[in-house]
Amino acid sequence: MRFVTAAVLAALALAVAACADTVTAPSSALSPTRASFLGNPPPPPLTGDAGEGFLEPFGFDSEFSVAASATQTATPGIQPCGSLPTEHFTYSWDYLENKTDKNQWAHVNISDQNRQLTIHQTDKKLDAGGEIVGDGYVFKITSVVSGSFDKYGYDLTVTGIVTLANRTKCQASADLSGTLAPGGPSTGN
Repeated sequence: MRFVTAAVLAALALAVAACADTVTAPSSALSPTRASFLGNPPPPPLTGDAGEGFLEPFGFDSEFSVAASATQTATPGIQPCGSLPTEHFTYSWDYLENKTDKNQWAHVNISDQNRQLTIHQTDKKLDAGGEIVGDGYVFKITSVVSGSFDKYGYDLTVTGIVTLANRTKCQASADLSGTLAPGGPSTGN
């Protein structure tokens, strides 16, 4: 009987050993053997929660400059706006620059408005989009006429469609300016 017990135990030990995983060394190194210098990584995004900006509508005048007349076009059936009040707003923001001064992007999340702005610039164009709620109106950006933009702030002349409190629409141009990262030149009012 002892012989049978020993044979069963031996067979059991052999079965357990056959089913066990074997330990093997990795076929390649787990870390690079040398540094890769094939290019610079993009800079990390910047973020902040203390941005401050202004929207200063000044009506819609297709003759206000030669540059504007090339890019600012009237929307058929929508009349120019009358006088609109300046709107001061605060926001949190994100900024990313993919290539040095050639592809930059900012996302502005306006406080207490449930509205957002985006500003994007490449070496060939500068554009923006979004809405800002003013006193008795909502200004929806449709185009950028001119301006400047960097990690410290933005100063743009924009055109847009305005929805007034009575739900009628009109066209306006505006100066849109604000701050992003501290430490740069002042672009706000």
